[in-house]
Amino acid sequence: FSLITRHEDNYTNDLKELSHAKIGALKEFTTTTILRTRLPNAEFVMFDSINDTLSALSRGEIDAFVGNSLLTGHALRDLQLANLTS
Repeated sequence: FSLITRHEDNYTNDLKELSHAKIGALKEFTTTTILRTRLPNAEFVMFDSINDTLSALSRGEIDAFVGNSLLTGHALRDLQLANLTS
C-alpha cells in the first residue's frame, strides 16, 4: 500500500499520524475496511475512483489517501498531479 499526501503536508508513512485526518477512501475496497479499524477517529470521505480521490487530495479536500501501490502509481502518472507525493 502507498500513503499519498500533498507535498506541503508533513506526514510520514506512519498510519498513526492519520488518526485524526480526513482520509479519502474507495467504496467497497478492503483497504477502507482495514483503515476504519486501525483509525477509528479519522474522518473517511468516500470516492468512486482513485482518480477522483487523488484529484480531491490535490485540491486539499482531504488530507491523505492510502491505496494499492500499483494502481495509485499509475493514476498519479496519468493525472500528473505535481503537488502529491507518496
